[in-house]
Amino acid sequence: MATPRILLLEDNPNDAELVELELRRGGLEFELERVWEKSRYLERLETQPDLVISDYNLPGFDGLSAFALLRERQHETPFILVSGALGEELAVDAMRQGVTDYLLKDRLTRLPNAARMALEQVRLRREKEQLQQRLLRADRLESLGQLAAGVAHDLNNILLPIMMAAEVLPDSVHGADGHELLATIRTSVERGAKVLKQLLAFGRGTSGDRQTLRLKAALREVSGLMRETFPRGITLSAEVTDHDAEVLADPTQIQQVLLNLCVNARDAMPGGGTLTLGLARSEVDRALSSLYPGAQPGPHAVLSVKDTGSGIASADLDRIFDPFYTTKPIDQGTGLGLSSVLGIVRGHGGFIQVDSTPGEGSEFRVFLPIARGPDPVERSALGGKPLLRNDGLVLLVDDEPMVRHVLRAGMSRFGYRVLEASDGESGFERFRAEQSRIGALVVDLSMPRLDGIGLVLRIRESGSDLPVIAMMGVAPSDQLRELERLGVRHVLQKPFGLDVLLKLLASIFGDGAATRAEI
Repeated sequence: MATPRILLLEDNPNDAELVELELRRGGLEFELERVWEKSRYLERLETQPDLVISDYNLPGFDGLSAFALLRERQHETPFILVSGALGEELAVDAMRQGVTDYLLKDRLTRLPNAARMALEQVRLRREKEQLQQRLLRADRLESLGQLAAGVAHDLNNILLPIMMAAEVLPDSVHGADGHELLATIRTSVERGAKVLKQLLAFGRGTSGDRQTLRLKAALREVSGLMRETFPRGITLSAEVTDHDAEVLADPTQIQQVLLNLCVNARDAMPGGGTLTLGLARSEVDRALSSLYPGAQPGPHAVLSVKDTGSGIASADLDRIFDPFYTTKPIDQGTGLGLSSVLGIVRGHGGFIQVDSTPGEGSEFRVFLPIARGPDPVERSALGGKPLLRNDGLVLLVDDEPMVRHVLRAGMSRFGYRVLEASDGESGFERFRAEQSRIGALVVDLSMPRLDGIGLVLRIRESGSDLPVIAMMGVAPSDQLRELERLGVRHVLQKPFGLDVLLKLLASIFGDGAATRAEI
């Protein structure tokens, strides 16, 4: 808590001096302001002092009246009553009304302890309120994240047929105008897919491929990009106190976090200023980690982005991480930048702190757990398999008719024969009927009745090692681990291009077995 502010209601300057002297003797640090008139008292209550100490006898009113006025405006501020001769009956009545404590002026030695206990209650109450606000904000963000992930899943299924149709149609379209329109469609779908990935990063904290990443190198790359692209009026500086900090992270996503924060800092300094990138190490204790859902105590690397720009209004601070919330003009921001940053950081087991003062600037601090243990197995590259024609039989299982239609059309164009099913249950029936002929399974993971993982599990339990290509809108780590356990080597995130799917099929049917590209 900052230096406590004490409001002293006392008309006698000598008594006021004694009160302050006693508090100082007790070792308290505070800012004290003295008033004695009712109008002035009401005015200073608007500043929300941390503690009120009041004489009982005051010009025009008394201490209990002052306490009542305080409670009308601030329900929790502690109030200590001081009197020259407070009778026992009056003292009991004051305590019943809610006065924090009372003392006699000739026995002020107890005042420092009384004030210290009252201020400690203030500190604990504020910490509790802050924790409740963080938990409410986390609940709200989790709900918004679930909504965003659900919307993104549905839109991915809409974009996938459009993307693949634009790839299949060129042979049927004649003239430059037609091909230009198809190119526009592909570009628009790719832009939409990027927005959806931001939504998914916020909604579920997608993690991508992780490796041990030295953050100083990541800062160096982002700094180089900023020096080339940011206005000359922005001065770049660095404050690195830990040169060896390493985290287990997806390098692309960490770069996205830094770039989003730096772009926001740039936009907050249209007239120029200083942008400072920092890297330090911090030991997060249990008390701090408990304030951020998903965080764990232990050593953390702290990436910081600090600017000297316009700052963030206090009314906006609680909403800056909400998806689609932005203070920028409509044509300058989608409101997804900070929400995707939060999703990425939370997906890496970290958290974010923000300090901002309007007119002075902002500082974002990203806490990421220090890397421990060996790197996970990385997904290998697909390679440059040629797109050859093949007459292999593929079982396609997806609950979206449009998705099945365009995937079947794309695969059929290259000679593949396709069996279709609309959910896992019917997909398993088709598999049992044609098991000896089916060479590959292409399956969506999110389906009614029986989902994709459930279908693969049944196929594995039947004794088959059928090669599987899994399709998903997002790849949570628990699902990826389960797919790996089931021997699934290929995962495609929707929307994807037809050429990606065809390369995987070529590796399966061309080599007679699935390429072992680890997840």
